[in-house]
Amino acid sequence: MRNRKLFLFIIAIITFMASGASAVQFSSTYRASINPINYYYSHSGFEVCIMTIGAVIDEDGYNVYVKNIPSAPGDLKLFALSGWDNFYPYTHAAQLRPSSGYPWPGIEYEGIAYTFYIDENGNQSLDSGEPEDTFTLSAGSIEILGFVQNVTVSGGIHPTITWDPVDQDGNEIEYRIRMYPVDESNYAIRSELLFQSEFVQPNASDSFSYTYPGDLFESGETLAIAVEAFETNDNRKVRTSAAHYNWSGVCECDLNSDFRCDMQDWLLFGQDWGRTDCGTPPGSGSLPNDCECDLNTDGRCDMQDWLFFGTDWGRTDCP
Repeated sequence: MRNRKLFLFIIAIITFMASGASAVQFSSTYRASINPINYYYSHSGFEVCIMTIGAVIDEDGYNVYVKNIPSAPGDLKLFALSGWDNFYPYTHAAQLRPSSGYPWPGIEYEGIAYTFYIDENGNQSLDSGEPEDTFTLSAGSIEILGFVQNVTVSGGIHPTITWDPVDQDGNEIEYRIRMYPVDESNYAIRSELLFQSEFVQPNASDSFSYTYPGDLFESGETLAIAVEAFETNDNRKVRTSAAHYNWSGVCECDLNSDFRCDMQDWLLFGQDWGRTDCGTPPGSGSLPNDCECDLNTDGRCDMQDWLFFGTDWGRTDCP
């Protein structure tokens, strides 16, 4: 009897291996997607919308490819985003930038069957038995999602972010807060996800509010707070928007570093108001920068800086 059980066990293993069944698989919760992401960066006013590809698999050490991407020379290899592993292990993604020859979001991507596959054999092609996920973007399915409205950020090292929903018809939109480090130009480094909230629910007036509970701002480091809106269908992203607001936890208005925002700071702020040649070289906003009022370091002192200055006006507990 014992030998017979051992024999059956061996046969089962051989059958499993012969069937081509694979251990690594695509996530069924965060399914592979190709969708437009609309980006806004408040410090510069820059906006851009780019088609983005994403897939999550359940094991490390594999490459993920996609077939039939417009203008791609062959199967497109996605990049492993190790900076997202704490939230989505293991994420693979790519941005289809027009500067790299890909079309802008639109009909060029519609009516195509896209096949994602995990390249277990390492030969950069889809072989029998390798995990795959195929879906088609139907005609008229690519639409741009607008940004959240009336965003405010306040509250020091535990900021509270408030916003109104996207002003756009469509299916249900979900919202969450994400945080990223910033580069030397103050743009979010989106390959490194530092924090992600749960989906935020609306309050009684159908607006939204979220207070960050963690310690990322205790050092005074500037991070990008992104208010992100998502529309999904069958666990695939359909469209996304991400509005970024840089925050350090310090009081932008405490220009004389006396831990409060008062009239002394206001007088300093007004000294260079209206200048457009701040920074080195002039107008760059880069250090050294002799304009106290160029709070968003865009090379000028204007209403965007005034809005930053007013965010923490009156505080006496500036770190």
